[in-house]
Amino acid sequence: MMARLFNSDVFSGLLGLAITLVFFTSRENWTPLSAQWPNAILVFMAACSLLLVAKGIFAAAPGPLFGESSPRRMAWAMGLLLLWAVLLPRLGFILTSILMFYIFWFTVGQSVIREQNEFRQFPPLAHLRAIAVATVLAFASHWLFSKILFVPLPRGFLGW
Repeated sequence: MMARLFNSDVFSGLLGLAITLVFFTSRENWTPLSAQWPNAILVFMAACSLLLVAKGIFAAAPGPLFGESSPRRMAWAMGLLLLWAVLLPRLGFILTSILMFYIFWFTVGQSVIREQNEFRQFPPLAHLRAIAVATVLAFASHWLFSKILFVPLPRGFLGW
């Protein structure tokens, strides 16, 4: 049976436009100064989405929806991103980010090991290194967004 072909650029662009519309209509009554960054991101998202739609219409050929990736792996990644969004207000940005960065590292690493047909585990030092990198990334992202871009982030029950 032949796989159904989709134009993923058009699909992705329309999904991006839909997400942009959701965020655009959910904006609060911010001051002009505090609205600059979110509005810039919305304009950027809309422009990229429109470019994807245009590319899909004029240049891209239809192909398999998942291409080389596994639908199960993509569903797993989307589920993790949804879990990240659900845990964000409860655990806060830093703790949720550390947890999710580590989980993403582990799942991607395990899938690479499986694709190489190797049956091995990560050594304990690799786990510690991944947690350290995830912690640095989470704190650096928090610092960038809160101190430089002035984007308020969820604090969670620990207050950070």
